[in-house]
Amino acid sequence: MNERLESRPKLLKSWIAAICILALGTTLYSEIEGEWFSSYVKYIAQVGFFNVGVIYAVSKIVGTIFYMIWGAVSDNARTKFGRRVPFLVIGMFTTALFMILYISTTNFIFLLIIGGVILAITSNMFHVTNKSLIVDLVPQERRGRMQIKIFLFGMMGSMIVWIPAIFLLPEGQASFSQEMHVLFISMGALSCVLVGISVGVLVKEPKLDIVPKNWLIDIKNLFNPKEMLKHKGFLKIFVAMIFLIMSKSAYYPFMLIFFQEIPLDFAEIIIALPFVITIIIVGIFFMGKLADTRGRKITTIISLFLSPIGGVLIILAGSSSFMLFLGFAIMFAFIQGVWIAADAWVQDLLPKEKRGSFLGIINIGNALGSVPGVLIAGLVADALGLSWVFFVSGIILWIALPFFSIVPETIIKKGANKKD
Repeated sequence: MNERLESRPKLLKSWIAAICILALGTTLYSEIEGEWFSSYVKYIAQVGFFNVGVIYAVSKIVGTIFYMIWGAVSDNARTKFGRRVPFLVIGMFTTALFMILYISTTNFIFLLIIGGVILAITSNMFHVTNKSLIVDLVPQERRGRMQIKIFLFGMMGSMIVWIPAIFLLPEGQASFSQEMHVLFISMGALSCVLVGISVGVLVKEPKLDIVPKNWLIDIKNLFNPKEMLKHKGFLKIFVAMIFLIMSKSAYYPFMLIFFQEIPLDFAEIIIALPFVITIIIVGIFFMGKLADTRGRKITTIISLFLSPIGGVLIILAGSSSFMLFLGFAIMFAFIQGVWIAADAWVQDLLPKEKRGSFLGIINIGNALGSVPGVLIAGLVADALGLSWVFFVSGIILWIALPFFSIVPETIIKKGANKKD
C-alpha cells in the first residue's frame, strides 16, 4: 500500500506529461490535416474550393463512423497495456504511414481515398482514445485547469506548424511549392511516430472495476432513444456542439490557403505575431479559470458573442494588416474560450462507464456540423471571396447562443441547488 502511495505522484506526473504531449501531437496533426492537406489538394492537385471541401467533408463523415467504433471498442477492451493506449499507439503509427502515401500522388481520386477515407479511419483511433484518456485520468474539479495545459500545449503544436509556415510564405500571392508541402506533411508523420512512442512509455492505465461488454451493444445503445433520454443534459450539449463544429469547419480548412492568397509584409508579421499570440494566451488563461470558477455556461456564452466580432474585422480589413491581425486576435482568443468551456462541459456530462462511446456521439455532430459548414463556406468563398468564410463562421456562432443557453450548468457554487 505504501509503495502505491509513494509511486502515485510520479504516476500522476507521467500522466500529465503524456496528456500534454498528446495535446501537442494531436493538434500538430490536426493542423497539418486541416491546412496542409487542403493546401496540397488546392495548389498541387489544382482543384477548386468546393472540391477541397468535399475531401474535408468525406473525412468527417468517415471519421465520425470510426470515432464511434473505436470509442466503443476501447471502452470494452481489456489488454495488459490498457484499454486506450494500444489503440492510440497503433493509430499514430498507421496514420504516419498513410501521410507519406498521401504526398506520393496528385491524383484527386487517390487523395480522396487516402485523405478522405483511410486517414479518417486511422487518425480517429488516437483522437477518440486521446479524449477518453483525459477524462479517465483527470478528476472533474480540475478539468477546466487541465484544459488550460491542454490548450497551451495544443497551441505549441499549432505554432510548430504555423510559425514556420507564415515566415516561409512566398512573396506576393504565390503558393507553397510541392516540396514545401511534402516537408510539412512528412514532419507531421514523424511527430505521430514520436508521440505514439512517448505515450506508450509514459501511460500505465489504472485498473478498472467496470465489467466490459460487447462493443456492438454500446454502438446499438447509442441509437436507442430510451437509453439516450436518460442523459438529457448530454443530448442538449450534443445539439449545441453541432453549431460550434459547423462554425469551425467554415474557416478551418481554408486558413493556410487564405494566407497564401493575401499579400503580407514580412516586417508586419514579425511585429503582429507576438501581439496576436499574447492576446490568445491571455484569453486561454482567463477563460479556463472562468470556466472552473464561474461556470461553463457563462464562459461559453460570452465567448460565442464576442468571437464573431473578430471575423467581421477580418472581412473589413481590406489592405489594413493591423485590422486583419486584430481581427484574428479577437476571433481566436474567444473561440478558444468557447472550446475550453465546451470541452470541459462535455466531459462533465459523459457517463463514466461509456465515455468512449458517448464521445462517439459527440463526433456524430462532427459530421453533422462539418459537412454543411465546409460546403456552404466553400460555395460562399467561390462566389464572394475567401475572407467571407469568417462571416459564415461568425453567424453560426451567434445562432448557437440559444442552444448552449439551455444546457445544464455542471459547476455548481456552494449553497446552490443542482438543476437537471
